Amino acid sequence: MRRLFLVALLTTVTPLYGAIQYEFTHVTRTNSQHNSNLRLVGKAVIDGDRSRVDYLAESTRGAGQYVISTDGARELVIVDPQTRTYLVRQASDASRNLRTLGVEIANLKVDFDNLGAGPNIAGYPTNRYRLTMSYDITVNVGALPLKQRVQTVIEKWTTNAFGDISPAFFSNSTYDTGDPELDKIIESETTRIPGFPLKQEIGVTSHLLDRGVDASKASRNQVTQIVVTRIGSTTVNDSMFQVPASFTAAGEKSEARNDSGLQILSMTEDPQN
Repeated sequence: MRRLFLVALLTTVTPLYGAIQYEFTHVTRTNSQHNSNLRLVGKAVIDGDRSRVDYLAESTRGAGQYVISTDGARELVIVDPQTRTYLVRQASDASRNLRTLGVEIANLKVDFDNLGAGPNIAGYPTNRYRLTMSYDITVNVGALPLKQRVQTVIEKWTTNAFGDISPAFFSNSTYDTGDPELDKIIESETTRIPGFPLKQEIGVTSHLLDRGVDASKASRNQVTQIVVTRIGSTTVNDSMFQVPASFTAAGEKSEARNDSGLQILSMTEDPQN
């Protein structure tokens, strides 16, 4: 299910050990006929409130593109070297879109479990956590409200080896949507689990609450797994976080494709579906 209220943002972070660089794989599988399975392979750098994520050739979408931010993800710049263009996305646009859609959340329940020590991942010890959320979400599409019951289970294996790096880097920064229940969901996802996630599994099951819908099409399942394969401290050059001067800005319908740029930053569902 497309979780309309999720937006891929970075939080301002202050690593205790300088810049952090890591490599990752991201795989999403779904039973929806509208959303194809997704595999992303990339590398990322976090340096204070600056970040960059590059998508490698093994990715099924967005290979060769990268996303940079220099202000804690208030603004994301999606760069396509192939077309020599870039696309700017503002965090405030997400809140405005949510208000336009009239998203409503009800019957929210959140459970949190500390599952203790986990295995070593990428050479570092981890602790395992589970966050379970269930709620009803209504999206007003024209005159016909679409209501679904959703259960999301998030498991993370995190480390504190790299100091004060917010776990929200892998999720979604908190921001004011105007809906208290919606803000609770985003806050739970971004702040409840401490540490830097070296592995994350997200399972989302949604069920349409409409008796007129074919039962075979009423339920949707999506599973996402993100694993950090290598991580360590690094030094960075300012040019990493700058768009080449010869590149030009692109419109929403341009060739500056946003197939995957926001995907990795959120480590959630494909925002294009």
